[in-house]
Amino acid sequence: MNTAYLSDTLKENGLSEDTLCRVVIVRLNVRYNPNNLFMIQSAITQAFAQMNCSFYRYNYPNEYILIIEKERLEKNRHILKRLADTYEKVLCIGVGSVSTVMAGAASYD
Repeated sequence: MNTAYLSDTLKENGLSEDTLCRVVIVRLNVRYNPNNLFMIQSAITQAFAQMNCSFYRYNYPNEYILIIEKERLEKNRHILKRLADTYEKVLCIGVGSVSTVMAGAASYD
């Protein structure tokens, strides 16, 4: 692991190694009609933007992994709830336990 790169990336996203976070997984149903896929992907990234979160990764073909500060998630949980309700047949959202950024893998499992 390149610790300098990790440290810079965390700083760019307003995080530190000790920040308490949660990992949020947004998973698209792979059987969904791909014609509307762009619209749903747009809704996901817009929800992340509304929550002021840019520290996420898209895992092709159907998964977004977001690392978000504990407090920010608590304040913006309604945004994820609305996204889940709007696309309930198309996507699933899971929220991991609270951990530090460095122990995020535990939250992901």
